[in-house]
Amino acid sequence: MINHYGETNSDEKLKKIQLCREITKKIVDFGVDDDQILSIIKFLSYELENVEKMKLLTDFIKELDNDILFVRNEE
Repeated sequence: MINHYGETNSDEKLKKIQLCREITKKIVDFGVDDDQILSIIKFLSYELENVEKMKLLTDFIKELDNDILFVRNEE
């Protein structure tokens, strides 16, 4: 029988996911609408260290929403 001490990678990942779910619940409980949720996702994507993922996410969100919450560079 093998005894494990401390947390496994799966345990750590599960805790991180649970924390993300709690943060999401607090945001939703705050009373945000769909446009605000998209804005929050966009602002969070700006915090990513991976620039390529950040660009993909922000471009995708811009495609989803044509609202004034997203400033477009129009000349």
